[in-house]
Amino acid sequence: MNNILIIWIGRLGDFAVSLRFLNAVRKTYPESKITFIGTKKNRELAEISSLFDSIIFLPNIINFFVYLKVIISLYFKKYDLLIDLNPSYSRTSNLIANITHSKRKVSFTKKLSEKIFTDTITLNETIPTREKYRQLARYLNLDYDVIYILKIDLHNYGQELLIKRKIDINKKLIAIFAGNFNKVGHKWPDEKFIELTKKLRTKYTDFEFFYIASIHELKANIDGIISKLPLQKFVISSSIKDLISILENTNLLITNNTGILHIADILDIPTLSINTKYSHTIWLPEGEKHTSVYSQNWKSCHDISADEVIKKFSELF
Repeated sequence: MNNILIIWIGRLGDFAVSLRFLNAVRKTYPESKITFIGTKKNRELAEISSLFDSIIFLPNIINFFVYLKVIISLYFKKYDLLIDLNPSYSRTSNLIANITHSKRKVSFTKKLSEKIFTDTITLNETIPTREKYRQLARYLNLDYDVIYILKIDLHNYGQELLIKRKIDINKKLIAIFAGNFNKVGHKWPDEKFIELTKKLRTKYTDFEFFYIASIHELKANIDGIISKLPLQKFVISSSIKDLISILENTNLLITNNTGILHIADILDIPTLSINTKYSHTIWLPEGEKHTSVYSQNWKSCHDISADEVIKKFSELF
C-alpha cells in the first residue's frame, strides 16, 4: 500500500473524533504516503497530529479556482486506497472521490456512494460515531488503538496564557465552554451557564472557574455571559495550539457537546458535558473520564437545570 488518500470534509469536532481511526491507518501502514484533504477549519489539528505526509486544504467558503486547482492536481495522481470518513453525504467528498484514480475507494453508505466507491459500509444511524469508525477499521483490518491519545506537550505555554488572564493556576482549574453551536436546541442556554457559574463559584471557593472563548465568540454570544459574571475570568483561545495548551492545564472541562469536547477527549482531559438525547447517544466520548448530563429530548437540552449539572459536578469532586 504505497499511497493513501483520506477525505474528511466536515467540522473540527467530527475530525477530532476520527483521529483514532486515522492513527490506526498510520500504524497499519507506517511506510505509506498518507495524504489528507479537508477544509481549512481542520488544518491546525491535522498538522499537529503528525499523522499525514501531505495535507491539502480547501477554503471554508467555496472558491471555484482553488477547488479547480485541487481537482486537477488529484486527477493526475494515483492512489492505492481512498477513504471518505464523513458518515454524511457531502457533494465535495463525492466529487473528489469520483475524479480521483484509486484502486480501492471506501466510504460509509450514503447518497450516491455505491456509484462512486468500490466498498460501502452500511451501519445503523443510531450507532455511536466512535463505534462507526471502529467498525470501519475492522472492515479494513486496521490496527485500531482504542486508548490512543494525542500527546502534545504545551503545558508550560498554557500556564503562561492562564497567568496572563489572571487565572490562579495553583487551584483546581475548571474550564467552561459555552460557545457557538449551529443547532440551537443542542446548545445549553447562556442564562443557564451564567447561573451554573455563579453557583459553582459560591459553593467551591477552592476551585478556579474560567471561560474559554475564541475571539469570534467573545464578540458574539459569549460576550453576554462574560459581562454578567460576578468574576469576569476568561481565556481567549485564538488557535488550536492555544486551546490544547489550556486544556492540558485543566482538571475538568464543562461544555456543550461540541468540537472542544472531542478535542478534550483525544487529549485525555476529563469532561462534564451537557447533552440532548441525540448527542449523548451518538457523540458522547467513551470512558470513565467523561460524564454526561442529558435530556430525554432527542433535539433539545434546554430542560436541563443548572442544579442537575452541579449535582453531577459534586459527584466528581
